[in-house]
Parts: sequence; structure tokens; C-alpha cells
Amino acid sequence: MTTNQSYNHHYVPESILRNFAYKKNTVYSLIKIDPLCVVPNNVDNLCQKKGFYEISLGKNDDPKLIERINYDIDVFENLDYDIAPITKKIIETKELKSINSEERDKLIKYTVYQYLRVKSVRDIAKRFWHDEELIELSHARILTDYDSINSLVNILNNYQLDIINPIIGDEFVISDSPVLWDATGEGIYFPISPNICLYYHDRKYDLNNCLDSICINDLQFRASVKHTIARSESVLHKIKNNEYKDHIVKFFKSGRPSYWKCILETNSSDKCISQFINKMDDFKKLI
Repeated sequence: MTTNQSYNHHYVPESILRNFAYKKNTVYSLIKIDPLCVVPNNVDNLCQKKGFYEISLGKNDDPKLIERINYDIDVFENLDYDIAPITKKIIETKELKSINSEERDKLIKYTVYQYLRVKSVRDIAKRFWHDEELIELSHARILTDYDSINSLVNILNNYQLDIINPIIGDEFVISDSPVLWDATGEGIYFPISPNICLYYHDRKYDLNNCLDSICINDLQFRASVKHTIARSESVLHKIKNNEYKDHIVKFFKSGRPSYWKCILETNSSDKCISQFINKMDDFKKLI
């Protein structure tokens, strides 16, 4: 869509963020600034940026004339509209049996897009390029490369999808990079409410292999660019004050090595991808 006016684009939809509200449209946010702080915030102001899905292109008939194009309508509008009732149904029933195969397909497609559409993906590109317009254009190409998107969707279609509940007394948080992506098949995690996290995994793994809510929350904070969001103020203060350190250390030292244990221990995706690259067969062509 060609536009003469920029507007705010949410890279995590408000419908998902509202699931974490403690009162209408209001959540607590742990903000990655120095020093870390926890503040109430309106979901309208979170995980959004003016013109985020907007690119500049020269017109075919006259390359000297530049037009601004918003591609969010074509890519996300129907998907964002469809996802709200699906996640609502899962949250209300607390089970995946409540959704049909068509809704499951939409949920999988949404998960892939949610992984790719966020600011952190664009920030990875900044490690290699310094031209902001080139970075924006590259991100647009990723999000509109439907063959690659469908390849990821097909992989997740072959995965088992389960629900994880938090440890008693705990709750899930969500960040501005909410889909924790693991290419080994051990577990892709996407919290959709304080009490439910979607868990995609290769069928050779099961719920006994999954991360618990404390580890998922810690990874949400690490993955965040700026905001980690919760219904409860106290859980964010615990993350802020590193109160779960002993639990996390005990977890990554236990049992067999894994990609997420490596991340929890080293906080280095490059190191962990290198260590577990041989377990990433499904995704090697897409990494």
C-alpha cells in the first residue's frame, strides 16, 4: 500500500499483549535501560514504532521519484485479525483440542511471522550492515518471501504442539521478541498468556524435555530489545533482581546438553548454534 503518512505499527499485536494486562490495556513492563526499571504501561505504547513496516522504493516509471510503501496491511492484517479469537479460545479452554485444524494452521503461520516480524530480527542485520534503508528493505523481503515462510510453516506443521503451564506460584511473561526459536527441534516457546505457553517440538521430544516457566521467562528477558511484559509486577522484579539465578544454573547443569541450556549458560547464540548445528537438519537451509 502506497502512503503519504506514516502510522504506528505494532510488531507484537495488541491482542496478544492484552492477555497480560492486570487492568484494561495496562501491563507492567521491565524496561532494558540502565538501571532496569519496572513501570506500568499501556499496550498501545508497547512493541510499536512509527512506520516500522514502511519502505522507500523508486517508481518503475521514474526511479528518481521515491514512494513510501506500507506492507503491513498485505502481510499482517488478516493474520492479526484471525489470531485473537484463536488464542482466546485456547486461553479460555486451557487446551488445544478446542481449536480445529484450520485454526491450528493459522496459529502456526502466525507463530512463524511473530518470530520474524520483530525489532530484534532487524537488529541482527545491524551487525552486518549500517544502511538503515537497506536493513528495512531486507526485513521486508524476509517477511514477503512466502516460499521461505511456507518452508518454516511446513516444519512446524510436522512438530508436536503442546501447552505448558507455569510452575505453581509463577506466571509467564512476554517480551518484544516473544517467540523463542530453537532450530534443533527441542522446543520453540511462545507465551500467549500468564498461564499458557505454546510449545512446538520435534516428536522425539516430549513435555519431560521442556523448559519451565522460570527458564522461559529468563530467556524472554534476554531476547527482549527493550520490554519484558507481565501481569504481575513482582515477577518482573524477581527477573530484574536475578532472584532465579540458582534455579537456572541448576537447570542448565542437569541432564543432557541442549541448545537452550547452552543459551542459559553462555548467552551466546553464535556459540550455541555452532555447538548444536548437527541437530538442525530441518532448518540448515534456512539458517
